[in-house]
Amino acid sequence: METRAGGFSEGEVLAGDGSQAERHESEDVVFVGDVHLGRRPVGLDDALGELGLSARELSPAAALANLTDHLNDKPARAVVFAGDLVDQADDRFEAYAILEREVRRLREREIPILAVAGNHDSLVLPRLIERVDGVRQLGRGGIWECHALEGDGPALDLLGWSFPKGHHQACPLDEPSYERALAELRSDATAIGVLHCDLNAGASAYAPVPRPRLEQAPLAAWLLGHIHRPAPLAADLPIGYLGSLVGLDPNETGMRGPWRVRTAGGTVQARQVTDIAPLRWITLDVPVNEAQAASPDDLHTEVEAAVRERLAEEADLTSGRLRAIVARVRLTGRLAQRRSASTFAREHRPQDGVLHLGQVSAVIAKVEDGTTNAVDLAALAGEPSPLGEVARRILSLEERPTDELIEPAREVRRELARASGDLDEKVYPQEPLEEVLSRAAWRVLDLLIAQRDGGAGK
Repeated sequence: METRAGGFSEGEVLAGDGSQAERHESEDVVFVGDVHLGRRPVGLDDALGELGLSARELSPAAALANLTDHLNDKPARAVVFAGDLVDQADDRFEAYAILEREVRRLREREIPILAVAGNHDSLVLPRLIERVDGVRQLGRGGIWECHALEGDGPALDLLGWSFPKGHHQACPLDEPSYERALAELRSDATAIGVLHCDLNAGASAYAPVPRPRLEQAPLAAWLLGHIHRPAPLAADLPIGYLGSLVGLDPNETGMRGPWRVRTAGGTVQARQVTDIAPLRWITLDVPVNEAQAASPDDLHTEVEAAVRERLAEEADLTSGRLRAIVARVRLTGRLAQRRSASTFAREHRPQDGVLHLGQVSAVIAKVEDGTTNAVDLAALAGEPSPLGEVARRILSLEERPTDELIEPAREVRRELARASGDLDEKVYPQEPLEEVLSRAAWRVLDLLIAQRDGGAGK
C-alpha cells in the first residue's frame, strides 16, 4: 500500500467549490491523544486567582468540551481517542458525567466515537463505555481488532489494541491476534493503527514497540498515545504521538490539540488543531546584563518586555477557546553583582506578573535565577581546592558531560520513577540532567566564593 503524509490547511479544497470543501472536511477523522479526564493542571494555585479563572476552566474536561464545540462547527467522520481518556479509576465518577455530556453532544451530530484504552484507564474505560452509550472500544482486553469505519469518505480501516491492565511489558505486535487482525484489512481501504505504547523502548512496563516493526506493517499510519509531546506527523509514513489534548504541567509547553486526518487516493494527511486547549504553558530564558539587572524593578521591566515579545509570536491568541497562558521565566547571564537577580526571583509573585492580551490573560507564574557569577572558571579550575574541584565539574558539564557525571543522577531518577509507579520520564518530561547538575554546581560554587570572600559580591 503506497502512502504519503502531509499537512493541509483548514478549509482546504482538494477539488471543486465550497460545498466540496465542506464535504471533504466532514470526511476527516479526528484523532485525540492523552486527555486524562479528572486531572487538573498543576503549578497554577497561585496564578489562578490573578487570572480570575478556576482550575476546572483550564482542565482536560474544558478541553474536551472545546473539542466538541469544534466538531459541532466542523463535523468529522469519527473521533478516535488513543488511550488515557481518563486519568485514574478514582476519577471515574467525574469522568462519567463529563463523558456522557460530550458523547451526547457528538451523537447529536451523528459522529461515531471510538477509543483504545491506555495504561491509566485500562480498567476504568471499559466500565465507563458500558454506562455511556455511543462509544466503542477497540482491541478490548488486549485483543487486536480491525474496524471498518462507516460513513461517507474513502474506505478506511482502523487497527486498534487496548491495554488489558495498567502495565504490559510485552510488545503488543507479538500478540497472536495482531496477525489475525492484519488479515482482516480490506485491500481497497487505507489502514491506520491506533495504539497506546512506548515507542522504541527496549524494556518498558508500557507496551514497548520498536519503530521498525510499525514501519514494516502494511498500514498507512500509526497514531499513538502515551507520550504527551506531539510528534510532527508529517513524514511519508506518519508514525508518532498525538500528544496531550491540553498541557497538564509546566513541562508540557507549546501547542496542543487533536489532529484532523484526511485520506484520499492512497494518501494520509494530518493537521493539528491548535485552538482547542484552554491553557498553554510557555518557558523562556531572559538574558540580562549588569545594567538590566541593576535593581529588581529593572529586572521586572526586562522580564515583562521579554514575555510580551514572546507572546506576540504565539498563534491562536484570539480563538476564543484559549483562556490563559502561563509563563515560567529563567534569568540567564554572568553577573558580577547577582543580588538583584536573586532578590527578584525569590520575591516574585504571580500577581506581580499579570498581562492582559485582549481575550487572553497571561501570568508570569515563576521566575528562576539562572544567572551565574562572572568568574574565570578556567582559572578557578586550576586551584587545588574544593572551589577548584567544583569549577572543573562545571566545565566538564558545559563542554562534554560524561556518563561518570550523569549516570548517578540518572539512577536517582530511575529509583524515583520505580518508587512512584507513575513518573515515566518520557510521559512527564523533566529537565535535562546536564542542566540540573550544572545549576546545582553553580550554587555550590556561589556558596564557596561567598565563603572565600566573606560574603561579598553576592
